[in-house]
Amino acid sequence: MAPEEFLEEVPPTLALLPLHFDIDSHVIKIDTLISGLKAVDEIAKGLNKVHFNDQLSLTVLALPSEEGGFLANVGLAVRLLGATSLATLGSAASAISIYESDVFASWYQECTGEELTKNAMSKELSEVFVCAVQGVLLTSVGEMTDFINRTPDFDGAIRSKTRLMRHCINDHDVRGLGFSSSHDFRITRGDFWKHISNIRERVKPIDILHLRGFVASSVVLEGTARQWAIRVTHSGQNKVDKPYEISAYLFDDDFAADLFKGHHPVREDAQPDAIEVEILVSKVTRDGKVVNKSMKQITKVISFKG
Repeated sequence: MAPEEFLEEVPPTLALLPLHFDIDSHVIKIDTLISGLKAVDEIAKGLNKVHFNDQLSLTVLALPSEEGGFLANVGLAVRLLGATSLATLGSAASAISIYESDVFASWYQECTGEELTKNAMSKELSEVFVCAVQGVLLTSVGEMTDFINRTPDFDGAIRSKTRLMRHCINDHDVRGLGFSSSHDFRITRGDFWKHISNIRERVKPIDILHLRGFVASSVVLEGTARQWAIRVTHSGQNKVDKPYEISAYLFDDDFAADLFKGHHPVREDAQPDAIEVEILVSKVTRDGKVVNKSMKQITKVISFKG
């Protein structure tokens, strides 16, 4: 398919975002280039999710590079479903929720030096969106800390930006990074580290289980990751059709402290140790990627051996 035919399938306005690496020659390490393209893609998708509830039709394209250091153009075609510009957002308020418009506007201002006024909002959405993406790339982690802390849906975008900056640090040919065709490299080599975020792990509670059963295997007593295996016979007040085994980390500190002091000797006789617990089931993400879909924690030991 020819480029012209492909572009006919996306909105006609294609706003350009130059990704300009300050280097001596017109070549660049492929890992560095790919990390830059991926960062733009993930930041654009993050903006769509966080500020527009995924209600934008978004296409990100890699276009041919130009001479001058290494300058690659990224094209963003953005439109509101059923509309073409930000001027229509007022009539689409029921479909769009920009719950942090002050942050979105600050990124626009970081890129352009201008406020996101009604006049600016009358531009094509693609152009405004590109400015916001550039603003995210230009804004240091320190300036974004509060937003990052309270916005899990942007973790992937921040991870991708961090990966780009690490590649630039490791690629000693790169002296700076800019987002225009001019030689205005607003992020210098000495500033790459300001755009690197720490790994961010988040735990999102999903469910609380009230279970009864028996300790199914030896209890791990040492270390912080104390995991218990419980053979479940009752869920809530109901007996399960078929007993099953579940493993969960012990997070009831009071019970654990008493257990370590010998107040609850385990397996004193041949009878299995009866136990009743509350288990918190959570989803764990690391930099926006799910690393555990159902982490289980025993938050409360209701009874142990009666």
